[in-house]
Amino acid sequence: MLDQQKVCIARVKEAYSLNEHEADSLLNALSPDSIFPYELWQKAYATFWKASAVECARLYAISPPHFPEIGQAPVKYFPVTTYATWMINFFLELAKLIRIDALEKGYDYIVECVYDDKDNAFSKKKDDLFYIFYAIEKNISNAARIKGYRDISTAKEYYYSFMFKFFPDTILVGSEFHKSRRSALGLYVHNHLKYFVSRCWCM
Repeated sequence: MLDQQKVCIARVKEAYSLNEHEADSLLNALSPDSIFPYELWQKAYATFWKASAVECARLYAISPPHFPEIGQAPVKYFPVTTYATWMINFFLELAKLIRIDALEKGYDYIVECVYDDKDNAFSKKKDDLFYIFYAIEKNISNAARIKGYRDISTAKEYYYSFMFKFFPDTILVGSEFHKSRRSALGLYVHNHLKYFVSRCWCM
């Protein structure tokens, strides 16, 4: 269970009919104190990915990838693309190592926190990506390996490029933020967010 005082940006966008520019403005207004870019991913990692990563790293005599560190975000602009790149690179490193069913369970957990409907804008692209991942896992050269990472080079960038659009929706924001960082949009959302998060926080 996640903090009830936090809510993913996708749900805020839906509740207030925010476009992408307005959502970016909100993230900038909340940065850095009330923005949590990796919290959902950290929960997925701890619950679904970490144990598999440790076990597979031992089995294949390699070091497991490290979860990305969150640096101090700039006061004025929140670097969504930077955080997305770090997380997607980490996700792909996991795809080279852990069981794909475990990878998918963690991904699905994030989706369930972010959207009410699994059939969201990215569901078909997700299905295509994991179809490739499962095929790679079953490939004889990968299945028979005794050391090292599996080769995922056949999962070309167009299979996972959608994740750069998906990632911003997974960012959590808090209901409190410092007065000096409130924009007009941020102030509006701040005045309503406490009520909103009580109804749509992630389970």
